[in-house]
Amino acid sequence: MMAGIIGALIGGSATFISVFIAFSLQQQGLEQQQLTEQQNIANAAYIDVSGIENRFNRAISRFNASELKEPNSFEFTTIQFYRDDGLYYILGKDLSRLNRTLSADLYKFYNQVVEIENKRAVISSIIEKQIRGENITQYDVIIAHTFSKGVYEERIPHCIKLAEKIKRELNEEYDINYTSPPATMLDNQTETFYLQGGQIHVSAI
Repeated sequence: MMAGIIGALIGGSATFISVFIAFSLQQQGLEQQQLTEQQNIANAAYIDVSGIENRFNRAISRFNASELKEPNSFEFTTIQFYRDDGLYYILGKDLSRLNRTLSADLYKFYNQVVEIENKRAVISSIIEKQIRGENITQYDVIIAHTFSKGVYEERIPHCIKLAEKIKRELNEEYDINYTSPPATMLDNQTETFYLQGGQIHVSAI
């Protein structure tokens, strides 16, 4: 009888050990999967942030703050800073899977990028009104002037600094193996517009 009890104990222990090992392997697999997914998110975020920073640098390299001293002037670029199908709209809450500091910085960065792009779109719509032959009001120009001053003198420089901070954090945390391409000047550029006689003109300065 004692042999039977011992045998049962040994059998039970073996079953417990087998289950424990299987559970441990499963947990290790899940942890590895989570780490891989985080690495993929970090890689994608680094490339996306680098691309946005590149576009900001291209736009601001042609910016002349003195041209915006005239209250009827405003800056506009045909460079689209962000698209509705960008990484931020695809990943969404997945960015929160990165560490707390990185997640906060990324959400802050993308929110400001979206705000900048929305303001650029408003200025674009004002220019398109003139192209269609519609009347451009003084209010339109005030909005364009206010938006462009805020975007070029404050928002874009701040986002460029934040992008550099985020890239450092991503490198330190996830060892990203990616080199940002240099900012290149394309046909798209920043231009200063001004209002004269109810019509929008490109600055000759």
